[in-house]
Amino acid sequence: MRGVFLALGVAVTIVGAAPAGADPDGGGDGGAGDAAFLAALRAAGLTFSSDQQAIVAGHAVCSMANNGEPGLSVVKQLTTDNPGLSMDAASQFAAAAAKAYCPQHLRK
Repeated sequence: MRGVFLALGVAVTIVGAAPAGADPDGGGDGGAGDAAFLAALRAAGLTFSSDQQAIVAGHAVCSMANNGEPGLSVVKQLTTDNPGLSMDAASQFAAAAAKAYCPQHLRK
């Protein structure tokens, strides 16, 4: 998977644990992409401190991908920015962000 992401200075608290009660209609572009992204995070068991922070970080994934940042490097940065976040959870976050916001970065 080529989906990449980075908090780009936005340290998002994401923990591989029980899902938080997020409002799927809040934040970001307010569209279906945000709702799908937040739903995918919850389905993966990833929690976050706020919908808006998760959405901003999700969009940052695509910004990094658009700038040519290698996926592994972005996933590693996410784990650096979010201590306790496993590589697996970071990869799940990246996949959800890419699917919702920049599917052109997913391998077919």
